[in-house]
Amino acid sequence: MTDNQEFTQKLTFGQPYLTQLICHTIVNDLNDRKKRNYAAIDDVDDAAEKIISEGKDKFSEQIWNQATTWERLILSAAAEEMTNKQLDVIGVESLYSKIETAIGKFPGKEYMDTLNSLVSKDILAVKEVRYSFPVNLLRKWIADRHPLAKVRAEIA
Repeated sequence: MTDNQEFTQKLTFGQPYLTQLICHTIVNDLNDRKKRNYAAIDDVDDAAEKIISEGKDKFSEQIWNQATTWERLILSAAAEEMTNKQLDVIGVESLYSKIETAIGKFPGKEYMDTLNSLVSKDILAVKEVRYSFPVNLLRKWIADRHPLAKVRAEIA
């Protein structure tokens, strides 16, 4: 597997729609703007940024719209913390601390139930109480479109 394929796999988790969207965006960009016949890793990242900035990621939008208030809060906190600190995973305590700083106490049972719900829906993955986004494009989209301060304001 090439570096581009690995990077695309990490962004899309092999979701056919998202993989096609990334590839389509790369090819259009290479043809229209860059005028070359090969793609580099930066082109994959540029495509992801373009998809997010132009609002073409309906996959992420649908997940967000179907999420509960608590799910949105957790997703936003996780995406923001992972993006700001360039992490692939976040620990259960670190995530809770981020949320607690933003909104105050979050009932522990509600917190864990919500995390378990996100894992059961394959929106988050868990391994040894560390959480990640299987679809990294979703994490990037949430961090960009739904920062924690905005989500906190929406639930206040």
